[in-house]
Amino acid sequence: MSKPTPKQAINKEHEQYILNKSFDGDFDILAVEIVAHDGTDLKRVKVNSDGELVTSISPTRPTDPYGYQAKSTTATHSHYFFEDADGNWYIKRKTLATEVFDYTKGTGGYDTVFVDKDSAPSGTLTWGSFGDTF
Repeated sequence: MSKPTPKQAINKEHEQYILNKSFDGDFDILAVEIVAHDGTDLKRVKVNSDGELVTSISPTRPTDPYGYQAKSTTATHSHYFFEDADGNWYIKRKTLATEVFDYTKGTGGYDTVFVDKDSAPSGTLTWGSFGDTF
């Protein structure tokens, strides 16, 4: 469906007439169509066989599967611990003086590196930028 030209977009019918024509008596609802404009064309919304709205999120981030688990803070850093359903984890570390973030990741569950809310993560961890880590 292409973008309507200004002349096509002018509505010559009264609002009440349009509302009456949009009413679905079988379901006792006002029927509307949701469309999106991608900059060139109008796109119709898609629904699957269960009546659920089909959406796509693109691009996905490598951290999307992870959920927030814990936070610890020391004199120099805040550590944010994340874990996915398979027990893979990553830590987002914020240097308090500079507010710069760096990252590390591993396996075996976040609780293998989380000590408590006042301690740095345990173990010998390799920290890097987001791009280097993921």
